Amino acid sequence: MSEFHDFVLKDLNLKNKIILDAAVGAGENTYFWAKRIHEQGGTSKIISIDNDLPEV
Repeated sequence: MSEFHDFVLKDLNLKNKIILDAAVGAGENTYFWAKRIHEQGGTSKIISIDNDLPEV
């Protein structure tokens, strides 16, 4: 993501959590959460709701 996301989420414990990921796009945020969960041992679950908006 970005340096901002890295700073804000630096010490966030993602073990044994259920994460609701609601965003606009093709799964970029879901991948971000999955990567972070994997780095911490992979014990959480993601519920992902993506809404792809047509180009304007």
